[in-house]
Amino acid sequence: MNQTGIALRNLDPQRGGRAELTIDAPEIMPARLSVAIRRGTQNKGFLGPSGWQQSEHLFMAESFREEGGKLVLVLGPDVVDNELRDFDVVEMTFPEVGMVGQVAWEGITRSVQLSEIVPEPKTPRAPAGASSGTGDPAGTAGTGGSTTGTPGGASSGTETGTPTGPGGDTGGPGGGTTGPVEPPAKSGLPRWLLIAAVLLVVLVAGALAYLKPWEKDEIAQTEEGQTETTQDAESVPPATAEDATPEETAPDTETAEPATPPAEEPDGTAPPTDPMQAAYERGRAAITAGDCATAKSELQSGLDAGYGPTVLLWAEQQDSADFTPCLSETSNDVRALDNYRKACEAKVPEAKAALQVLLDDLQRRADEGDPVAEDVLRIATPKAVAACSE
Repeated sequence: MNQTGIALRNLDPQRGGRAELTIDAPEIMPARLSVAIRRGTQNKGFLGPSGWQQSEHLFMAESFREEGGKLVLVLGPDVVDNELRDFDVVEMTFPEVGMVGQVAWEGITRSVQLSEIVPEPKTPRAPAGASSGTGDPAGTAGTGGSTTGTPGGASSGTETGTPTGPGGDTGGPGGGTTGPVEPPAKSGLPRWLLIAAVLLVVLVAGALAYLKPWEKDEIAQTEEGQTETTQDAESVPPATAEDATPEETAPDTETAEPATPPAEEPDGTAPPTDPMQAAYERGRAAITAGDCATAKSELQSGLDAGYGPTVLLWAEQQDSADFTPCLSETSNDVRALDNYRKACEAKVPEAKAALQVLLDDLQRRADEGDPVAEDVLRIATPKAVAACSE
């Protein structure tokens, strides 16, 4: 197998499901082209139709062509919508042309289902002069046998009653009305309302006349220094000295609430523990104890929130410099470099030194001819180095 560089491009960002690969062109173009995808692990290392599996599987290219001395092929949803994730570093083998190369899978859009837009049914417009209500479009027959019409429209109803009052004769051919019917003149206020108002005025005047003598007597008593008393108050005997017992004058000690002691203020020596820091410490202890499931559950929220120490711990667990499977089943230097970048942006002091350890290891492997290390240094290193240099 000959080594080849692989350039990856998102072919359809809107609908997704297509990825374009560009590799070195072979001397002879094949009749068909397939690709096998492998990741760096011994457990289920090959991509199959339903995810990662133990045996190798070949995916057929949807199309391929030669362009500018390169071979360009298109992979469809069977690969793009599979279990490949961003920052996965995979090895691709093209058996028909005898080539193999590594690439970091990044920025490829999965298939997007676009829903069709159904236009709303158009509401028919009413003809000019028609009424928008629920009655007859040209006019409605009123009570009492008279007909009414909308402005600009003729009356199309038939009179069902007899005209009221003189001059109600229908004239003209066909018994139609010869002119607009004038509405009856509105009368003034109802008679019963006037009577009620007069009665209300009389009642108010009588009440005021009844209350005036009482007000004068009260003023006279106040000026003479007399104390107003009521008949009920005079019938109540005055309290004696024997009634005022000590039980009445003393406060109720049984029902009185005890005094609340003042709340103790914190002495300031033990600051409150940050929940993210507490979860980080529990996760680190779980890694030391070999409980990887607990470590993942404790550290996932901190990783999602971008908590610096947690992100740095994930990076150290992912890079290939001293890899031990726990938080990640396989090493992934691209993801590790991205997490080192986030840790440096979060101002974690230890992040820069940890990043340098990985960079030295990648450079050593690249000098030895490792193409994966060369791709990682070229693709993912610049952003992390820039963030940790600030």
